[in-house]
Amino acid sequence: LPFQASETSFFTTKPTEELLKFLSNNDDQYPEPAVSTALTLCDESWISKKRKITEERHWGGSRKLIKLSDDPWKIKKKLTESDLGHLSRLLVRTSLVKNHVLPFLGADCAREVESKGIQVIVWDKDTKSKHQLVFKQWRTSKSYVFIGMWHQDFVIRRELKQGDEIGLYWDSNTSIFNFCVLQRTRVKQLSETFSVSLGYKRRNHVCF
Repeated sequence: LPFQASETSFFTTKPTEELLKFLSNNDDQYPEPAVSTALTLCDESWISKKRKITEERHWGGSRKLIKLSDDPWKIKKKLTESDLGHLSRLLVRTSLVKNHVLPFLGADCAREVESKGIQVIVWDKDTKSKHQLVFKQWRTSKSYVFIGMWHQDFVIRRELKQGDEIGLYWDSNTSIFNFCVLQRTRVKQLSETFSVSLGYKRRNHVCF
């Protein structure tokens, strides 16, 4: 016989009073899930572990450890009169050498530096030229110096003046020092301009 839906059947289009009563009594047991409409930014916890590994391989490590702007010139100095004299030596502060040079030379080279010195290659990045100097510890002051052809190859050739700022750093990959003139002094130019201006006023000043 064909199926006939009764008035109390759940298949009827019109809900019965018993069904409505049942649903109303069980609202607390079956609450509707709350839907959040708040906007949130991307959380790092959402990024999968596989994606993190892929990004670290691409960037060569964690991106948090990468320094976007790192100044390579670890040794900076404004040249003094003694750096430009005929003794042909560039004096470098001890703390800079111990922090940025000696740890990367190796134990044997470091001992030679503190005794008789070692010959080093200095690459002038401004002029793209290679030069040879001797790097050693100056025993009287316990500082470090570049000697040899410093006066000829750098002071004279680059026309270095007192107050010029130079930069140096040791490249462990190529085992050479890199050199650069970071800033030229303007003290002499300003002094000459002031002297000319002052002399002009004096020539036009009449004493009675």
